[in-house]
Amino acid sequence: MKNSARNLVFGILKYVITLLFPFLVRSLLITKFGMEYIGLGSLFTSILGILNLSELGFSSAIIYALYKPIANNDTDKINGYMGLFKRIYMVIGISMLTIGMIFCPIIQFLIHGAIPSDINIYLLFIIQLLNSSFSYLFSGYKSALLIANQRADIYTKIQIIAQMMVYCLEITSIIVFENYYIYASSILIGNILTNILLSQYTKVSFPYFHGHKNLLPDEKKELYGNVKSLFGHQLDAVVINSADSIVISSFLGLKLLGIYNNYYMIFNAILNLLIVIANSFVATIGNSVVRNGQDKNYEDFGLFSYVLGLIDIICAVLMVCLYQPFIRLWTGGENTLPFITMCLLVISFYVRQIRRPVITYKAACGLWKQDRYKPYIAACINLIANLILVQFIGLNGVIISTIISMVLIEFPWETTVLFHSYFKQSKKNFYIDQAVKILELIIIGCVVYFVGIKIPDGTYVFFFVKAVSLALLTIMLIVFVNIRDKRFRNVAAYAIRLLQLNHKTNLGG
Repeated sequence: MKNSARNLVFGILKYVITLLFPFLVRSLLITKFGMEYIGLGSLFTSILGILNLSELGFSSAIIYALYKPIANNDTDKINGYMGLFKRIYMVIGISMLTIGMIFCPIIQFLIHGAIPSDINIYLLFIIQLLNSSFSYLFSGYKSALLIANQRADIYTKIQIIAQMMVYCLEITSIIVFENYYIYASSILIGNILTNILLSQYTKVSFPYFHGHKNLLPDEKKELYGNVKSLFGHQLDAVVINSADSIVISSFLGLKLLGIYNNYYMIFNAILNLLIVIANSFVATIGNSVVRNGQDKNYEDFGLFSYVLGLIDIICAVLMVCLYQPFIRLWTGGENTLPFITMCLLVISFYVRQIRRPVITYKAACGLWKQDRYKPYIAACINLIANLILVQFIGLNGVIISTIISMVLIEFPWETTVLFHSYFKQSKKNFYIDQAVKILELIIIGCVVYFVGIKIPDGTYVFFFVKAVSLALLTIMLIVFVNIRDKRFRNVAAYAIRLLQLNHKTNLGG
């Protein structure tokens, strides 16, 4: 609980910083360079996301493998896993550089329409390639030691320091130098600083760590078995997060990709906040899985799922009501997507989030082999639907393809694995809870939306008033609907305990 509270506080602090500053940087980019540059940056990020497949899921497998030796204070095993991890990451970094350089000449064929004339797309790609491979080649593997020790807050602090420097460099490069190359290089400088700080901290805080021990053959076999299963899940995530941008760029052009990514930046900011909340408890859940029985963890899962469900409703309702007016204020009316496209984005967001409790517990339990074929099937359906639907209904088809693969393949399959392989319980009640939450979302969403259209939003002041008013109304309606639910009262009690622990943590340093 104490570690979860600490991880959550610093995770949210990092989230706030990485929400406000990128918003400012993107606003400057749109003003100084134009929407095509936004689309170009998104395309490169998506391509490098595919190259990151070479990571295969080793980090998740290593973190899971570290839970038990850390709980037992087995330093030899810790050194064995971390030493192997270091060697693997070195191979991955070299592989990424090599494949990226081979891939470089075909980038132009992934762009539909005009390319900014004053930029060398190959040089920009190489800069981003170096940034993506740097952590693999140096100290990035050491973050696993902090996360598995339930001290993700330390890694977050290091990232905050480095990112603040990056944002300052980015803003200076845009305003003072008006140079896109300097802007692109800023992230690489921040990555170098992150690795230096990470290396120094682990050297001081974990003096027993030297990474020279070897693992037993059975331990390596189990680890590689988990990695084989995790590769599919990594592939699935890449198709969802990266293939969409590549398809939009190839069929619809950089400008529409830039507009879409303005929406997706907000989408991702909200999604990342909820991921921060969920991930703050992953190591604690993993520790509980090792130490406690299934019944206790099933009870905790129910409460965890209920909490995230309430937060999901608040976020989805406010997205429907505030998405369009905010984009109009920020980038202008000519850079807004149709209302139906925005609604599809919100549906995609909610579908991702109803998977979150299941995904979190599956990761903590190490349940990757049981649904190892799922991501391949889901990725194929998603990609095929992407390529077909984009040609008939454009951007809407890209979003719908993601929703289809998640609703029909991923969510039911993941849920079945968790309930049958770990909890040994029927999943019926969980599905009923999700159906009730969807009904609650629709009713509350309609009420708040029709109230919201009566409130003006033509300036940032009016928009802020509208946002606060609708947020309060949404929370009041949720409290009204859930006040008699025993879980709601348990959540309130849990929140009080979390705040108390955070207060003690701050007093104790």
